[in-house]
Amino acid sequence: MGGDGGTCCKARSIMTKTKKEKKKQDREYEVNAKWTFCSISGKSLTKPIVSCQLGKLYNKDAIIEFLLDRAKQPPETQRRLKHIKGLKDVVELKLTANPSHRTDAHGTQHGAKYHCPISTLEMNGRHKFGYILSTGNVISDRAIQQLKEDNMIIDPSNEQKYPLDDIIYINLEEEIDIEKQLNRMKARKEAKKASKANKRQKAEGEEEAPKKKKKSIIVPQRLEKSTINSRLNTITRTSIKDGAESVKNQKQKSEVLSALFTSHDSFIGDLTAEALAGRTANMATAAIQKIKNGVRSNEARETQKNLKYARYKAGGLNN
Repeated sequence: MGGDGGTCCKARSIMTKTKKEKKKQDREYEVNAKWTFCSISGKSLTKPIVSCQLGKLYNKDAIIEFLLDRAKQPPETQRRLKHIKGLKDVVELKLTANPSHRTDAHGTQHGAKYHCPISTLEMNGRHKFGYILSTGNVISDRAIQQLKEDNMIIDPSNEQKYPLDDIIYINLEEEIDIEKQLNRMKARKEAKKASKANKRQKAEGEEEAPKKKKKSIIVPQRLEKSTINSRLNTITRTSIKDGAESVKNQKQKSEVLSALFTSHDSFIGDLTAEALAGRTANMATAAIQKIKNGVRSNEARETQKNLKYARYKAGGLNN
């Protein structure tokens, strides 16, 4: 080109700038970091290990520290973890230790710490893993496909069936899969809110509804002659009749009692000085006053009248 002995480059790969592909070694390091280090603290994952519904892995103590003082965390971390409001938003994982894992004399680890108990695949980021939201059991996607039955997943630990949508896949890389998992998380939260609202409305409705009054059953009882039935709160003819007789008897008793005192008309005393002092000596007075069968004679009545007058003058009577 130009006769100076130079060469003309026609290779397109040399003439145009091409985007450099990410080194394979860097990608492997990034993937390994997601499966071996906590997404908050950056420390090595140690049990107890928890995961959110987006499939990220955390040390439980790091989550607790984050929840206790969220303001201390960087704004980027707060944005990434805004879906975690409390410990109820994370699930503690049940991981199966990998028997092939070992650490050599130089501290280098060989093999993953955990593996799938069914397919024995190592949990190192090269294979797709997930866990059942209700139980936290971690298994590989290969085992999930084997345990899937009619849109349900059988938990190998208790052989219970759970909806296939309860599978949370760990550390997804494809944007489409991440978006699907995010939408499922939002749908679960909305369903949970709706369920709580329905329960609250039902509870309020039950409180506002008038309570049914229990009908009191009054068992008829036999009325006694001398009592007033307090339960029925009614007065019977028998009780009225018995009451009148009781008052009459009380009046007679009162008359007999009053006759013992000198102020009563029926009092009969003797004509002695002791009688004038307001006392009666003995029942022999009845013979003196000529009382027969409880009835005084006219003469005795006159004597009693004079006696009362004499006592009045002597100061022995109050009237």
